[in-house]
Amino acid sequence: MRGAAVPRALGPILLALMALGGLIAASSTWPPVPRNRTAAAAAPVAVSGEGTIQHPERCGSRIHRGGNYQEGATRLMGKCERSVVPPRIRTEPGNRFLEFRTTGKSARGNDRVELAYGPYLPFARTTYIGFRLRIPTGAPLTNEGFYPLQLWQCAPLSPIAGVRVDRGTSHAINFMTRHQNRDTAVAARFRLKPGQWHAFVIAARPDPEGAGQFDVWADGRRIARWRGAFGSDETAACKGVPGTPPQHYRLKFGLYKGNEPKRFVTHFDDLRIGESMVEVNPLAWTGR
Repeated sequence: MRGAAVPRALGPILLALMALGGLIAASSTWPPVPRNRTAAAAAPVAVSGEGTIQHPERCGSRIHRGGNYQEGATRLMGKCERSVVPPRIRTEPGNRFLEFRTTGKSARGNDRVELAYGPYLPFARTTYIGFRLRIPTGAPLTNEGFYPLQLWQCAPLSPIAGVRVDRGTSHAINFMTRHQNRDTAVAARFRLKPGQWHAFVIAARPDPEGAGQFDVWADGRRIARWRGAFGSDETAACKGVPGTPPQHYRLKFGLYKGNEPKRFVTHFDDLRIGESMVEVNPLAWTGR
C-alpha cells in the first residue's frame, strides 16, 4: 500500500460511507455500484502489504503449512513447490508490497509460489477482484508462459480463468477463461510497462452452461466485457468427486508456471475481494 493510502483503521469506515452516500466520487471510467447490490456488511478481503508472512521456512507443497499471510482479519494460505522462494514482503519509498520469485534452478514439473484465499467463491455470484500488479524491469522472456493470478476450481483441472503472461514475452499478459478444461478464450490483452504498477479489476461469475461473466478494467479503463461459458460441470472432472464438480472456485495469486532455468518475479499490492467495484477499486482506495 502506498503512503497516500487510506489508513487501515479508517478503511472500512470510509468504504461504508462511500457505498451509502457516495462521499468520494469514483472516476466515471469505472462502473457504478449496481443498485441492487450493497457493500458487504463485513470488510472485504484486503491485502496491502502491511501484514506479515508467517513461518516462511515451512512453505511447501502442502497448502497452509507455512508462508501464510496475515493482515487484520484477512488470512491467506501459502504454497511453495520446486524452485521458488517463499512469499516475501518488500518495501520501497512509501510502500510495502508482496513479492513472488522463482530461483531459476532446474526441476521437473511446475514451479509454484502462491497465496490462496481460503473460502471458496460461488459460481452463481459476481465477485469483484481488484489488485495492482508489477513485473520488474529486466524480466526474462518466458518460454512456458505463466499465471500471476488464477481462479482454481479443483485438481487436476487447469485454471478456469486468470491472468497469464504470454509465451515468448516478458510483460505481455492476457485475461483468459477456460471451459470444461479444454476450450480457452482470451477476454483481453494488455502490455505491462516494465517496472511500473498497473491497477486491475476483474468481475467474474463462472458458469459452465454459458451465462458466465468475465469483465476487466485496466488502469481505470474497461478492456473486456466478456460473456460465455467457463468452469467445469463434467462428471468426475474433479479428483475424488465422482459426480458433478463443486460449482465454486478459489482465488490464488503469485507465480505458477512450468519450470525454466530463469528467475521470474511478480509483485502484488492492494488486492481486494468484494461484492462491488467500490470495495475493490485499487485506484480509489490507494489514493492514486
